[in-house]
Amino acid sequence: MDSSLIDIIVECSNDKAASMRANFITNKEEINAFIGVTILIGICKERGEPVRSIWSESESRESNLK
Repeated sequence: MDSSLIDIIVECSNDKAASMRANFITNKEEINAFIGVTILIGICKERGEPVRSIWSESESRESNLK
C-alpha cells in the first residue's frame, strides 16, 4: 500500500474517533500492523486453520506443521 493511503486512513480514523469522543488515537505503525494481521487471518482461514492459532502457543502454525 502506498504511504499516502496509510496517512489518509490514519487521519480519517483519528477524525472519526474524535467525532465520537472516543479515547482513541492511531498511527501508521498500528494501521500497518492491523492490515498485516487481517491478511494473515485471511490466509489462515483459506487454509482451514482456526484463527485463534495465530496467537496460541499450543495451536501455532509451527505445531500444526508437525
